[in-house]
Amino acid sequence: GRRVIVVFDAYRVPGLGKTFAQSKVQIYFTREKETADECIERLVRELSSKRRSIYVATSDQVEQHVAFGQGALRVSARELLIEIEESEREVQKRIQQDNAKLSRNSLDGKLSPELRKLFERWRRE
Repeated sequence: GRRVIVVFDAYRVPGLGKTFAQSKVQIYFTREKETADECIERLVRELSSKRRSIYVATSDQVEQHVAFGQGALRVSARELLIEIEESEREVQKRIQQDNAKLSRNSLDGKLSPELRKLFERWRRE
């Protein structure tokens, strides 16, 4: 349920940088001679004025302090990994629960094996 911005350092790549978006994930490639840290700091300044909770995920202590000083909350890379893994487990659990509900209420669960085979044969023809 969060909007995610991923920043890649393109410091030595000529150009103005690029931004791509897919669903709620935005990917930034920094401009030439702009570090990822500088881009993150700029984004925090731009987005913090909109009354949002902003989290900066980095294990760089200096960057954590700078982001925190600008009003962002800091999360270590390890904490982010743990949160992502926990979210994946929750999604898998919900999928399994939904599948269990479907199998309990589906017509397939009420058919005899012979009828299931007959319907499958018809479907393949």
